[in-house]
Amino acid sequence: MKIVTDTGSDLLMKDILEYDIKMVSLPVIFNNRTYKNLPAIEFYEMLASTGDYPSTAAPSPQDFANIYREVAKDDPEILSIHVSGALSATLESAKLGATLVPEANVHFLDSRVVSIPMAMQIVLAAKALKKGLGVEKIRELCGKLNEHMDTYFTLNEMKYLIHGGRVSHLKGTLASMLNIKPILGLDVEAGSLKTLGQARTMKKTLNTIVNQINEKYGAFEKLQVQFVYGDDLPAVEKLKALIEERFNVDYLPSVAIATVLGAHTGPSIVGVGVS
Repeated sequence: MKIVTDTGSDLLMKDILEYDIKMVSLPVIFNNRTYKNLPAIEFYEMLASTGDYPSTAAPSPQDFANIYREVAKDDPEILSIHVSGALSATLESAKLGATLVPEANVHFLDSRVVSIPMAMQIVLAAKALKKGLGVEKIRELCGKLNEHMDTYFTLNEMKYLIHGGRVSHLKGTLASMLNIKPILGLDVEAGSLKTLGQARTMKKTLNTIVNQINEKYGAFEKLQVQFVYGDDLPAVEKLKALIEERFNVDYLPSVAIATVLGAHTGPSIVGVGVS
């Protein structure tokens, strides 16, 4: 069985290559052009040089059909893992695409998350397949991973979230006027974003994130940690230092947030996945 997924995860290239994972790109629409594989560095340079806002779309059913057809030449059994269906129409598009490829037997998994936890689900599924586990067992394992992992995001400006409709315009405008930095997480039951807190400064926000991690896991607990970022690497280093003061940490490689996610958050996004 082969794995197909989309670019809503922050999957490391080494994992893509090691497990031969096939990717379908979520398009980013920017300056009246559609990009399917826009590098993060180039994307943030474009954001800095223009006042335009990017938008995103789900891949077309034909995009998925093309991948499924190619994969089915070697293995008709496919596990297709996708960004939360509550946040994107990607999963529905994938299901439509599968109807165009009768020679493929496609099993679908709604990750109910994005970014780091979605990438971890994909890797978990790939390892489970290597061990010969079936689809239903993999669904169970991915559900348990969601229950035992927390992801915290913050950002310095809310205009991209407002434009993308992730927060109401009025609420977002008031928060921006007050210079409030939100702390966001993932609601795995609803498959959506949720608010975990807020603070007036980035320093206080990062401290609040660490305090919330401490409340959940306890001081000096052994944690697996992975950072995700836009273009604010100094904030990542500050958060890393705060976490190291309080916990025994095993790091996964930090990763630039997927362009399709950065289009909704802007360049100031800083996140951490903890399990």
